[in-house]
Amino acid sequence: MFCCRSRGTRRQTWKQNEDDLVWDVNRHIGARIGFRYGSQAFTHVIDFATDDMDYIPINQDTALFGIWARPVKNLRLNFDLEQTSNDNVIVRIGPRKEGRYRIQANYNPKAWAVVGGSINLLQQSNGDSLVDYKGHSRNYGLTASLAPKQRFGFEFAYNYSDYQQNAFICFNDTPPTGVTLPVVTNAGDCTQNVNPNNPYDDPANPLLTNGYYTNKTNYGQGTIRIQPLPRMTTQVGYSITSVSGTTPNFNVLQSLGSLAYNYHQPLANLAVDLGHGLTWNAGWNYAQYGEKSFAGPTDARYFHANNATFSVRWAF
Repeated sequence: MFCCRSRGTRRQTWKQNEDDLVWDVNRHIGARIGFRYGSQAFTHVIDFATDDMDYIPINQDTALFGIWARPVKNLRLNFDLEQTSNDNVIVRIGPRKEGRYRIQANYNPKAWAVVGGSINLLQQSNGDSLVDYKGHSRNYGLTASLAPKQRFGFEFAYNYSDYQQNAFICFNDTPPTGVTLPVVTNAGDCTQNVNPNNPYDDPANPLLTNGYYTNKTNYGQGTIRIQPLPRMTTQVGYSITSVSGTTPNFNVLQSLGSLAYNYHQPLANLAVDLGHGLTWNAGWNYAQYGEKSFAGPTDARYFHANNATFSVRWAF
């Protein structure tokens, strides 16, 4: 006779139902309204033998609204809104309230020109006094593709994103002798046995702080295509990603790492049409990663690489 025991089994179910009313007023404007209901359940079986488990049900209500407009033939605008309310959360940074806002625009002033823009915003919060979670994700983008001449074209893109989350957390940290960490020095109390009026009760993690995380990213890219001869096409481009962010420093050796860096990527390509379906290609691209700061005993991490590619393509 033998038996089997499973520990730590997790199961999650998520059901959603959405109803929408869509109305296209005319060829210039339209709108929609809707409602989405969601039912989510998270089950964590800790021990089958003792029926010890966590069960978290969540009901979600979401109001939906959208509108589109085409004021002129070559311009289209879209706006969408979602407002969600959750009656429970699974993790500390799970939101009780959530709002999404999306704006998109596409404009074609000429047959050879396409310009687009987008805004995507997400706001989240959980006002529970033990958590006080606030978070957001904001993204703004702009693109342009221009080809005024058959032998010349230009593409450009820019994107900015701003991400943040924060919540009260309890932690345990003892810096080495002679080392001072502000997050430890300024920490609050997470133990009820010290302060009876304190709502927290975590003696194993006696320190309280705001566990914030921020990340701001700028991305830019540009490419120029030139055809100096009928059978020759060249392309030159450059892109950069620049990131800056912050988070509490819980360790004297902890660095910002990928929260503060620049990443450069220039490139160049040459394609020659040899006739009979053959095309000779040569390409070069360079990558350079460099961190902006480091809080430890070594230099910030840095690397770069040169890559060259040669190929012949046969199309038939």
